[in-house]
This record gives sequence, C-alpha cells and structure tokens, in this order.
Amino acid sequence: MAYKVLKILILTVITSAYALSVKAQSDTSNVLLFDLKRFYNAGKYFEARKTAEKIRQNGKLSSENNAEYMKYYSSVLRESGFETEADSLVRVFVAKNPFYKTAQQDPLPFQEMFSNFYAYPKFSIGFSAGICIPEVTVDTVHVIGNNEQTEPSYENVIGASFELSLQYRPIKPLSILTGIKYYFAQYSRALIQNAEIGMMNFDYELIYKESTHFVAFPLYVGYAFDLGKWTPEVFVGGELDLMVKANYETYNEINDSQQSNYYKSNIDLQTKNRVNGALCAGFRINRNYNRVSVFIDFTRAVLLRPYNNPEYNYSDNNLVYNKLYVPDALSLSLSTLRLGVKINFGYGVIAKYGYGY
Repeated sequence: MAYKVLKILILTVITSAYALSVKAQSDTSNVLLFDLKRFYNAGKYFEARKTAEKIRQNGKLSSENNAEYMKYYSSVLRESGFETEADSLVRVFVAKNPFYKTAQQDPLPFQEMFSNFYAYPKFSIGFSAGICIPEVTVDTVHVIGNNEQTEPSYENVIGASFELSLQYRPIKPLSILTGIKYYFAQYSRALIQNAEIGMMNFDYELIYKESTHFVAFPLYVGYAFDLGKWTPEVFVGGELDLMVKANYETYNEINDSQQSNYYKSNIDLQTKNRVNGALCAGFRINRNYNRVSVFIDFTRAVLLRPYNNPEYNYSDNNLVYNKLYVPDALSLSLSTLRLGVKINFGYGVIAKYGYGY
C-alpha cells in the first residue's frame, strides 16, 4: 500500500514539474515576444534579431503568438536588408495562415510582403451532380418497318451524371483531376406507319426507348487562369467507361376501326463492348470560400466506339416482330453540366507578378 502511494506521489511531482517547466518556457517566450515588438518599434533591429533568435531556440509559443513572431521577425529582417530571408518567412506564414487578412496594426513591411503572395489549395475533394445530354451517332442502321432507308431520329434525350473527384495541383496553375463518375442516358425514337390488309386500314405506332448506365474513371490535366476567389479552369484528358447496364423498351400500338392492341417488351441489350474509352474536354468556374469552393462545369465526352451488339437480339422472335424492335448500333457523345462543391486542404503559396524568392 505504501509503495503505491509513493509511486503516485512521484508521478504527481514529475507531472507538476514538467507542467511548471512548460509554463516557464511559455512565459519566457511571451516576454521575449514583447521585447521583439519593443525593439522593432524603437528601430533597434540588431537587438530585435537577437531576441527573435532566442524565441526560435525556445520554441514555446501559442499559435496566435507564433503568427505575431513571424510578422515582426520578417519585418525586422526586411528593415535590416535581409529581403530574401524576410520573403521566405512570409511565404511560410501564408502557407500556415492561408485565409489571413492583414490588420492596420500589423508592421508595414509585413503588410507589403504579404500582399505579394497568395495561397492556393494543393488538394481538393469534390462532389458534383447535374444533367447529361447524350448525342446519338448511329453506327449501323437496321431495318425499320418496310423502309430500309429510314434514318432513325432520336428524341426525348435526357440523362443525369454524378461525380466524386480528387484534384491535385503539383505546381501553380496546373492540376491533375481523377475520381469516379456515374452516367445515365436515355433516348427514344418513334415510327408511325399505315398499312392496308384487305378492306381494313391499320396504323402502327412504334416507340422505342433505350437506356444506358455506366461508370467512368476520368484522368484529366487542367490549367487554371487565376487562383484567386474566381478560378476559371480548362481540362483535357480521357475516361475509362464501364457499361453497367443497357436495356430498351418498345411500345407497339396497332389501331383500326374496331380495336387497339398494345404490346410492350423490356430487354437487356447484352452489350458487346462492356469497356469503352472516351476523349474528354471541359471548362470549370470555381468560386472559392476559404476551405470550400463552389463550382459549375461543362464536360464533353466522346465514346471511341459503338457500345452494343444488337445482332445478338435477332435470335429473339419477340424483338424482330416486323423487324421493328432491333436496336441500332450506337455511339454516344455526352455533354454534362454539373454543379458541385469542393473541400480544399494542403495549401501552397504563389508569388504575384513573379515577385519573391
């Protein structure tokens, strides 16, 4: 029992001694910081530099006091003719305090040097969502009704797109953008025909609606024209597209003077090219709010080859009823307009107008 009490007393003494030592060092640094300001305001720059060196060796300052130390030490170095060292210290200050706004009481040399630098995010994680407008290019036209020369016209084109992105800026305005996207695209075509069988007149109305779902893995290189509050950027690159699902529905309605018959089918397309590629280009405008940015971007992606193999479906008699249900071999161009938000972190520093060391 006595041993346990003694052990607790020893630990208490050691902890208290350490806390007192830390407090003493902190108090010493605070006194030295006061002296640094006093020497600077008195124009005693040599004494101020010696005091700043003591603060650096002591190394016990709060975050707020460390910022004050950097302001005054950089100003002392500037007034003493050590401009390279002063600018380097202000660069460090900007990187540690990317959203700082100078105050009237800050030393004037520090304010002048600070105004020549600005921070930019090295890393950003973003999420965006928006509309996708597919443009259909027909690779192989199949028979539509009795007119083999009919060129299908695709209408009611709609879609959606979602993206989770990671952006990295290795140097100044250049960036690398990657992540994962989801696309959904839907388009349809209609055909109305008239037929006579004996004394009866029939109207055939076919509505064909196709849907595709796929995920994409983009890799873009971007360039920002400015890294201030408003940041316009352009991107070029490519995507690796993985088809998740492609299906279509057909609606066939036959009307005559006596009855109206309705037929519907919903078939998976058994796509041939599940993996595809795309060439892409885009434009984005960011509005930066400290660690959060809001952006709107427009991206254009062109798939490199047709994504399906409709010949497979000729084996299904339901699909080739009057040869109206066989889908065309299609390629897609996707135009997307998205609104998103980014979280920025890991800030770097840029010198304005080529200023700095």
